[in-house]
Amino acid sequence: MFRRLLQLRSRSRRLVPVCAAALVLLSIAWPAIARAATPALERLDPTAEYGDWAPPGVELEFTPLERRLFQAADEGRSDWRWLLAAALAAGGERDESRVERAVCEAEAWGERLQAQLARSGEGARASADISGEGARASADARQRAIAVLEFLHEHVLRGDYRPDASGVSQALAGGGYNCVGATVLFCCLAECCGLPASAAESPGHVFCRVFGASGEIVVETTCRDWFRAANPRDSARRTGPARELSLRGLAALVYYNAGVDLLAKRRFDKALGANLKALRLDPANLAARSNFLAGLNNWALEFNAQRDFAAAVRLLEHGLRIAPDHRPFRVNYVAVHQRWVEALLESDRYELALDRLAMARGKLPEAAYFESAAIDIQRRFAAQLERADR
Repeated sequence: MFRRLLQLRSRSRRLVPVCAAALVLLSIAWPAIARAATPALERLDPTAEYGDWAPPGVELEFTPLERRLFQAADEGRSDWRWLLAAALAAGGERDESRVERAVCEAEAWGERLQAQLARSGEGARASADISGEGARASADARQRAIAVLEFLHEHVLRGDYRPDASGVSQALAGGGYNCVGATVLFCCLAECCGLPASAAESPGHVFCRVFGASGEIVVETTCRDWFRAANPRDSARRTGPARELSLRGLAALVYYNAGVDLLAKRRFDKALGANLKALRLDPANLAARSNFLAGLNNWALEFNAQRDFAAAVRLLEHGLRIAPDHRPFRVNYVAVHQRWVEALLESDRYELALDRLAMARGKLPEAAYFESAAIDIQRRFAAQLERADR
């Protein structure tokens, strides 16, 4: 089915960050940390970058479609078809026949757009109040960008703009869309008609850049009237510093946004997996890294709230191993042990409390609490023994 589309020749063209609160104790119950892998899914190669970030007992799972898409990306076989399929897979689409239908529909849109541009191209160039080959090329790039944006909003994005709607499947079905989904689809249409374009990420936002002979043209893909409402020459100043995204990086944003949604629902294992896939595609995605660490931390706090201190400590120790300077891990490692020790002392299990403090001090020796708490417990234990005449 879709496998054949991944064989096609590659063409090289290349958010809404939400980080969970690090120190807030969560309160709803959550199942045990270890989860059985779904048999139909494949696992991430542990030698891959970020492959050892998955916490104990949690496997990063790939659908067969994702496995082929990631392999194609690693081999440099990524074009707009790959981008569209990867964005759909990142949004949770597992039906490969629906993915193939979406790609075929996009191909049909591209053919219609190319025909439209061919009909209007000569007239637009003849009527442009410019001179010189370079200027004509710049005008042609701008006119093509306008045509792509108008086609996108007239024929593809039939729903309304919604900041939380990053799923491409939803956008193609006539539902809402945000800057990520709109930019994915704009890039696909632009490449279909030979318009040089790439995506760019600024804090909390993603947009497109189209390249003409006189420089870049910024396109806010969520705004149908962008070229009428804004002065394109000033738009670069309004967007501020931005990071250029490859096709992999743009697909990674869809995984990242899926992770944001899953984290908000406290589906911690799935949220961690989505952010790891984003990092697998784009190791420079700092928002995905931050949300992975926040998800790991908040999952530990969830276990802490359930008094499953051992599970919470396992997650925090894993976090300290992969990100030893991440302050929430260090703070909460002490906080969880405080509650664990208190729980042990409630039932007079002094020796277990001392053993736990000794192990924790070995992991985080610079935390003064572990030594001072051990001294206090030894005194209390000695007093208890004395009262018991032992």
